[in-house]
Amino acid sequence: MKIVTGITSQPKQTIFFVLSDGSQVSVYLEYRPQQLGWFANFSWQTWTLNGLRLVASPNILRQWGEIIPFGFSIQTQEFVEPVNQTDFSQGIAILYLLDADDVASTNETIYEGN
Repeated sequence: MKIVTGITSQPKQTIFFVLSDGSQVSVYLEYRPQQLGWFANFSWQTWTLNGLRLVASPNILRQWGEIIPFGFSIQTQEFVEPVNQTDFSQGIAILYLLDADDVASTNETIYEGN
């Protein structure tokens, strides 16, 4: 599990990650004040997911686990949702990149192997 650093309070930003197999993940983050929340577009190889609202979750990408070898966890202080533009930059919400082993461990621990 790797803490994603460098998320600012800028309303639009793109972050790139290199996975252990050398492939690259692109994450476009956008804060939408009218909806009081952060949204993300994910891209890896030919897989793309657009417009996912970021919420506190052990693995926000769990339902695509048969397709992608990674996940993202969002942990927040006091179990609140990341609804403010500064939540990631001030550490109220923390984004973690999960590798394949982290995803398997999360599935086993949190979701009881399902």
